[in-house]
Amino acid sequence: MNLNAIGAIIKTKGVIDYMGMEFLYFPEDKTEYIPSIIILTIFIIGAAIALKYFIKKSKKEAEKVDEEYQQTSNEDYD
Repeated sequence: MNLNAIGAIIKTKGVIDYMGMEFLYFPEDKTEYIPSIIILTIFIIGAAIALKYFIKKSKKEAEKVDEEYQQTSNEDYD
């Protein structure tokens, strides 16, 4: 496909139609964004909590493995 053909497609169908994104909707009333911003904030907070939980759990497991390794290495030398 040459550039002239691509330009013709974009001019006739529009960029959004050509890219297959007819579902995009940008409202004039920006208050319609409020529910999505609230949901996004809830998910970001949830992701941060989950991340902290996994980091905390991982540190505990690493300490547990280190303790077991120290015990087995001490038993080997005795």
